[in-house]
Formats: sequence, structure tokens, C-alpha cells
Amino acid sequence: LYRPGDWVSLKIVGREFKNARDSVAPTAADVNVTVLDATGTALQSLALKLDSKAGTQGRFQLPDNAVAGGYELRFSYKDQAYSSAFRVAEYIKPHFEISLNLAKQDYRTGEPVKGSLVLLYPDGKPVANVGAQPQGR
Repeated sequence: LYRPGDWVSLKIVGREFKNARDSVAPTAADVNVTVLDATGTALQSLALKLDSKAGTQGRFQLPDNAVAGGYELRFSYKDQAYSSAFRVAEYIKPHFEISLNLAKQDYRTGEPVKGSLVLLYPDGKPVANVGAQPQGR
């Protein structure tokens, strides 16, 4: 999952299959990778050189105003189209429930209230490493 403005790294490696059991390294070639956003709009293209042994790699930066959704990387090799997908979304803090477990049911005026806070995610798992200091008045 990437956020708008993030850098995306990609690597392309492959094999050319001759039949169900035999394959060879791809031949060296120029590869043009197109980045498509969630609306299908081409954002940018990367001109890469595919090495028969090492493949190729590249990176690009998503725009700061990148549309949220599924993105696609497309390229052609020997008249065959290939693609891969990734997602872009704004970071959203996870939601959780806060419960106060009191040490006893009733307290008198001026008596210190004792208990513990319990923070749980919607799936019931506890929220870890929370540094909360509740104050009551």
C-alpha cells in the first residue's frame, strides 16, 4: 500500500517458456513501463533496459495529489503485454474502542477511582504500546 507522494520501486525478472518444462532467460530488450492511476490515466512512463540475467529495475514518485485506488504497471515484451498492480490510499488512523474497567462498581465522593483502560481494535485484538494518562474531574 502506497500513499500519495511515496516512491515506488519496481523490478522485472522473467523466463521465456519453451514448453511446460523448459525455459530460458529472456533476451535483452528495451522495456517501456507505463504507470496507470486508478482512473486508467497514464501518469508516467519509464524507459528501462531488460538484461537477460539481471532483469531490470526502476523507481518513480507518485504525485502528491495521487488518486486513491488500484494502480497498474504495464509493459510489453515480444508483443506480449504484462502488468502488475498496487494500491494507493491516504493513511487513516485505525479506529479502536476505549473501555474503562473500574476496580469496583460504586465510589464515594472524594474516594480515588481505580481501574484500567482497555483499548481494542474492532476485531477484538488489543491495541499495543499505548501511552495514555487519563485524567478525571
